[in-house]
Amino acid sequence: MCFKRLIKFYNLNKLKNTSFSKELLAGLTTFISLSYLFFLIPKILKEVGMPQEAVFTSIILASIFATLLMSLFAKKPFVLAPSFALTSYFVYSVVIGKGVYWQTALGALFIAGIIYLIISTSKLREILIESIPLILKKAIGAGIGLFLVLIGLKLSGIIVSNHKFFLLIGNFLTTKAMLTLVGIFLLIIFLSKGIKGAFLWTTLIVSTLSLLIGNTTLPTRFVTHPQLITPISLKLDILGAFNSPELVFSFLIILFFTTTTIILSTSKKTGLSKNYNVKGIKETLISDSLAGILGTLFGAPFISTRAENISGLKEGGKTGLTSLVVSILLILLLFFSPIITLIPTALVSAILIVTGLSMISLIGKLKKKDISNNFPAFATMILIPLTFSIPKGIALGFTIYALFKLFSGKIKEMSTATKILTIIFLIYLAL
Repeated sequence: MCFKRLIKFYNLNKLKNTSFSKELLAGLTTFISLSYLFFLIPKILKEVGMPQEAVFTSIILASIFATLLMSLFAKKPFVLAPSFALTSYFVYSVVIGKGVYWQTALGALFIAGIIYLIISTSKLREILIESIPLILKKAIGAGIGLFLVLIGLKLSGIIVSNHKFFLLIGNFLTTKAMLTLVGIFLLIIFLSKGIKGAFLWTTLIVSTLSLLIGNTTLPTRFVTHPQLITPISLKLDILGAFNSPELVFSFLIILFFTTTTIILSTSKKTGLSKNYNVKGIKETLISDSLAGILGTLFGAPFISTRAENISGLKEGGKTGLTSLVVSILLILLLFFSPIITLIPTALVSAILIVTGLSMISLIGKLKKKDISNNFPAFATMILIPLTFSIPKGIALGFTIYALFKLFSGKIKEMSTATKILTIIFLIYLAL
């Protein structure tokens, strides 16, 4: 009876090239592809004083509720989980880089989430999506990739800061650097061979190697009851965030551009959309924005639609049944928090570097001789890591794009919405 209700609710009998068994397999595949996130994200947030056991529970709970929302409301096969890239930006660029308290940063992210929700429920959403030139959509993804590579290389010690030459090659013989290189090598091999669960397998192998050489130690137990999230839940400082409007705007830029790009590109690659038009995009973006808001309340930054969804979609996942399966599996994962202690920080560096390298390919092939598109794309891609700021890199990219169109006599190629957005970015840069 339950089986028939699920088929009817998700309209499985009306869709081509999918079935109940395919949806189950897609859910399992997606879970395997992104499960590593729940063990690595706590290691990153620990850097700013957030207890990793509480973070482990909070990000899983937030992901469960958010994914259920996507499954039952939008009926899409998208799983929502913490973003590895954006959490890294939250920690290393905002909290550590700018000296902002993590509570204030969460407050700013909450406000940005509310604004993002309003945009998602209005016609402004479509206008903004169409206002982003395709070449900049690709360049933004590639720029974030370079940004991740830079963070990963510095965290591993493979490159180090230098006041005279900016950056220098570090010591490759340290334990952290060598484990990072092993992780990079394994990931590249697994990904190039098309091995499913490449990130999970790399996590298992590098963690085992780290344990064998004494870099990490075994926990006293592997299974335990979920830890309380009271140390981080509802700790966001919303009033303090109002004193940092530029931070709110920065997070809003990131939420809109990165999430929209992931949903559109993932759907395009797996045939769920044509020409970057996703059926039910409104419900999908609403679910995503609500997830981000919910995450800040739980103490979990940047809960959003993940690029890892593509693994499940390739297995035939087309409905919310795929995301429902992942939600159930995440409930089981709640009881394995002690495993976090087995994860070496070098693994974080390796995954940052390889994830970043894979994102750089988003830039694709540029049109020959069209410098009014090519140079702004390159500038956007390179300025995100050089400014150590995703929103500033995007803002500068839009500004350069507008200037090239203006002085090359191609200003008519820019829509009114793109021009308005560029003016807003100019104001943001001037503040």
